[in-house]
Formats: sequence, structure tokens, C-alpha cells
Amino acid sequence: MRMNRLSFWRWLVGWMAAVFIAVTPGHALLRFNDNHAQVYVTGTVAVGWNSNIFSNQVASADTTYNASLNVEYRRKAGYIGINAAIGWDFGRFQKFTAENFANPHASLEFSKGTGRTTWDLLFNAARQSSTDSAANVRAQSISYGADFNWKYPDFLDQRHTLSGGFGWSQLNYQNNTALINLATYTASLDLFYIYTDERDLFGGYRVRVSDTSVNSRDVDHNFSLGISGRIIPKLNGSLRVGYQVRQSDANGLTPASTFTGISIASNVRYDLNKKTTVNGQVGKDFSTTSTNISTDSLTANLNVTYAHNAKFSVFGNLGGGINKFLGVTGAGRRDFDLTWGAGLISNPHLGITSIGENLSLITAGGRSKSPTQFLESTAFAQLIERLKKHYDLIVIDSPPMGAVTDALLIANRADEILYVCRFNRAYRKHIRLYIKALRQGKNEVLGIALNGLSPRRIEYYSNYRYYRSYKKYYGTES
Repeated sequence: MRMNRLSFWRWLVGWMAAVFIAVTPGHALLRFNDNHAQVYVTGTVAVGWNSNIFSNQVASADTTYNASLNVEYRRKAGYIGINAAIGWDFGRFQKFTAENFANPHASLEFSKGTGRTTWDLLFNAARQSSTDSAANVRAQSISYGADFNWKYPDFLDQRHTLSGGFGWSQLNYQNNTALINLATYTASLDLFYIYTDERDLFGGYRVRVSDTSVNSRDVDHNFSLGISGRIIPKLNGSLRVGYQVRQSDANGLTPASTFTGISIASNVRYDLNKKTTVNGQVGKDFSTTSTNISTDSLTANLNVTYAHNAKFSVFGNLGGGINKFLGVTGAGRRDFDLTWGAGLISNPHLGITSIGENLSLITAGGRSKSPTQFLESTAFAQLIERLKKHYDLIVIDSPPMGAVTDALLIANRADEILYVCRFNRAYRKHIRLYIKALRQGKNEVLGIALNGLSPRRIEYYSNYRYYRSYKKYYGTES
């Protein structure tokens, strides 16, 4: 069905306003095997309204109630880490009760994060209930697959890293013979170059083969270039732009076709201030619909998050997309969609957020009128002691020394101290003065960490000539 401009707001615009109350990962529910194994339980609840739950011309609207429950097992011992998860997604509709669902999902990941070559192997399976905008129906499907990704640093020299991946996925529709099943095979290779200390440049190639249950095949070749890290001041993330070619085999309905276009994959973050963050994503790629039609899809999403404090934050998002149907069967069809939402996120675990395997973060939050009073209080000491019961190692990033006494107050609560200074910025007399002040405390000073070194200077400092000059300057102690 072809859409005209007059029907844009009537049947192919789906929008949803939702209020979310979510519990983010904090402390592990269970810890065992010398804290190498952890079990997390998380859940979310959402209430919203969808103006077009079937993505069709009728534009049926309904109130939706959604919830999720996830159990995750993490184990890190030795070279291989394990991350297993199982969960359920629940959905209820106020009027269209036949669309209610309870869908399970599971994943199993093996990862190697140490050594010269790192990799991760992921298996996943899920049952899904969602709107299919190509067929203008709600459909149930089962998806499963596997992905293997690897990284090899110092490929040509210290500035180059080689990475790649292989993937396979299978999508099978249930109780709807009009929709086709799809198997996808992907292989990719990327070369990264450390351009500066703040950003990397990269280029890559990806090939993707899509086989359908009606014996048709699409082959995509994608050549891309990109940048990651600090793109421009205050804007961080990654941006990849490429040129792609799709070759579609002939079948009983359509002749063989070749399509070309631009591909985009970007994920960026902009910090307006300490409490407000803006995240944006833009994507453009070829795909195969459930009705066996090639599409060139452009999607964009903008999310703004305001952290009121360490436990509560609010967010709003706005997204949209354009699907361009290609070839003879596409018949010049264009689909547009628009989504928006707002919500509240609650984290009762002292603002602690899990950001990786065996790694959690608690941020400082906003400005305090009396930070010294807090650091001298028993509450700060009790906080440290409480965290020690849950974590093997606690690292505190203190303010710089010299301007205020906060760093010395924090040092008094720490077991060991590591002094960090920036290369070619810190004065030697200041370093000696601050180290002397730290050593007057009751805790051990492990040493000094020098950061801000460029790869070019590292090559110079590895020479014997440097160490001789270093010895002459600082001398030796008897």
C-alpha cells in the first residue's frame, strides 16, 4: 500500500507516551565462589498509550502495561568470563487483550578480556511480540543466533588495531504463513588507527547474506570509514559512514536487482552540564522485510536525561524513521514513523550503577555546599565500610591536591594511595610537597602514576638513553 502525505498523520505515525519506573542493577543479590560469581535480579514496569498498535490505516489506539523480569549470572575466574541471563517480557493491552504476551528470552556469553587477543562469543534466543510495519500487523516471532567478535591490538605497530566478527541469526514467524522467515549471515573486518590520545580513525568492510524461506537471497557489501572518541569538543561517541551495494537474486515475483546507497551508524553523547546528558543515534542501512521486499531504512533517536540526584533521574526521548521500499515490489512506497516518551528512573542502591563485568560506579553527583563537612563525618566512613562488604577493591578518585583539603581527608579513609599527575603539566616541587604530605598520614603511598603520555613519547622513553638521564636528574638514594 502506498502512503500519501495526507495520510501521514493518520495511519503510519505511531507514537507512545510512557512513564517508566525502573530498578537499575546495583549490588549483586548473591555472591559466591570467593566473589567470582554473582547473581543479579532486575525488573522494570511501564505504563503507556500507543496511538497505532497495528501500524495500519485504521490507527487503533490502546493503553499498554509492560513489565520485565531478568536474572543474570556473572562469573569471572581465570581467562574466560561467563555471563548468562534469562528473563521474561510481559505485555497487557486494555482493549485488545488478544495481543497480550509473556515472552521469554535467554543469552549465554563467553568472553576473554586478557592477553594480546581478546574475544567474546554470544548465543541468544527470544520470543517477540511486536508491530510489523511492513505487513501492518502485530506478529509473534522466535529469534535466535550467535555472534563471535575479536580484537587484535598492535597489528602493524602500537597505533593499529585489527578487529572483526562473524554472526548468524534466524527469525521465524509464528501462526502467520503470509510472513517469510529470514536467516542472516554476517562477517566484518575493521582496522583502527590511534590518531590522537582522544580519538581513533577506522575503516572497515562488511558482507551480509540474507536468505528467506521462499528461496530468495540478498547480498550486501558495505565499505565504511569512521571516527570514535571525541568527535568535536564536548561531543563524544562514534560515527561511521559508508557506501553499500545490495544484490538481490531473481525469484518468481521479481527480477534480479542491484541497489546502492549510503550507510550510517552513529551513537554520540553531549553533556550539557553535570546533570543533563543528550544522547543521539542515527542509522541508515538496507534490510529485508517480512513481506520479502528490500528497504532502505533511515532511523534517528534523541534522548535527554536529567539526573536529579544519585537515586532519581528523568528522561525524554524523540525518535523517527523513514522506510523506503525498493524495486518493483516496493512500488515507490514510503513509510514514516514517529515516537516520543518520557519517564522516571529510580536507583535505590546508593546511586550505584553496574557498567561492566565485575565493575560498578557511584558518581559524585551535583555540587555540595559543604563537601569538607561530609568527608569528615562518620557517614562517609560508614559508606566506605559498607562498600567493603560487597566489593573486593574500591577505588576513590579524589579532587586535585593543593587547592582544597578534600584529597587529604579522603586519603585518611583509604588503605593505600596512588598519586596521579599529568606529564609535562605538574611541577616537580609540587609533586615532592604533596607526596610528603601524603606520607605524613597513616596510609601507604604505593607510588606515582604518570598519565598523558603520547605513543610517540613512549617509544623515546623506552630507550636506554632516557633512563640514564632520568638517573642523573633524580640521583639515587643510599
